[in-house]
Amino acid sequence: MFTLPTTFWSSAAGGNGANWANYDGTGDKTAVEFSASAIRYCNFAEIDDTRALLVYRGATGYLRARVCTVDGAGDVTFGTEAVLLSSSIVNANVALLDNTHAVAVTEVDGVVWALAIEFSGTTITTVGTAVTLETFNPSTGALSVAAVSSTEFIAGYASSTLGRAFYGSVSGTTVTAGSGINTSFNNSNFNYIAPLAAGTAIMLTNVNSGSNRLGAVLLSVSGTAPVRDTEIQLLGSPVIANEQYIARIDDNRAIGVWTQQNDNTSWAVVITESSGSLAFGTPEQFNSSLSEYTSIAMPNSTQAVVTVGIQNVEIETTVIEISGTTLNALTNYTNATTDKEYVTNIQVGTDTVLIAYEDDNDSSKGKVISARVT
Repeated sequence: MFTLPTTFWSSAAGGNGANWANYDGTGDKTAVEFSASAIRYCNFAEIDDTRALLVYRGATGYLRARVCTVDGAGDVTFGTEAVLLSSSIVNANVALLDNTHAVAVTEVDGVVWALAIEFSGTTITTVGTAVTLETFNPSTGALSVAAVSSTEFIAGYASSTLGRAFYGSVSGTTVTAGSGINTSFNNSNFNYIAPLAAGTAIMLTNVNSGSNRLGAVLLSVSGTAPVRDTEIQLLGSPVIANEQYIARIDDNRAIGVWTQQNDNTSWAVVITESSGSLAFGTPEQFNSSLSEYTSIAMPNSTQAVVTVGIQNVEIETTVIEISGTTLNALTNYTNATTDKEYVTNIQVGTDTVLIAYEDDNDSSKGKVISARVT
């Protein structure tokens, strides 16, 4: 049976570790630089209690990566930068397959690519050959990937206005492309995906019930293709739901977040799967600002740490408590001020969340803040 390849679920699912209700931002570490060259499209995957894999567009626009290590004091260091793809990319996302392998997806000149990475300690040891998933013009609104087993993944993205899901398999660092399906049919510019139980995943998208209606789609794997099992509408009326993101809670639950352009608010909801059907809890507002970037870290299964980039203003983080399908948003805290772009976060163990971003006020350099709670 497929088990997520980190210590997260074994240590955190029972509620062990730090209590993020105590988070107040005062333990945040000073930002450290991981790229002196301008960066974009940064994204994390947790490796274990001390390491995370960071992918991003770096110098010359190439897809690059580093292993980030966090010590007992929460200080971050970086392994040697590796070039994953020597082409000018648009967007990037990464998912862990096992404790030494990950899969990354990216876009080059309107084509979606996938490649596998092998790492040891703080070194990226092998980079596999990039393989084409789709050859037609995808949108750059979203690009994401979820591991549905230790050797399989589903990538999510948009082509024109159609949501897409594409299956791929990995052996070592060799990727084999399967096939793809449409997951939505109207104005679907955001298609973020998270794993559930083995062989299944859930995607936030625009459902086929009218334009600008936020929904969730349950996906499974059949042979070398994804299957669109069912969908559910999350909002009862048309809403421009931008900057979506979704993260796994456990085998049957995920937490989704979005920002509503019509009233400049940000919301979260728990989505559940049971016997192939989807349901959702009561949405919870967690921010009264219009976010430009949104990301969810899960240091344990009862507390989500949501980090957003407020347009041209600052980075803010909010802890949201989870009880079944009920959410309770706590206080917003500011992690950094002024214009920060491409904001993303990830848990490393149970007491640290890393926040990566492009610093528009410092030559677009790549930086990481270590947010801490004890």
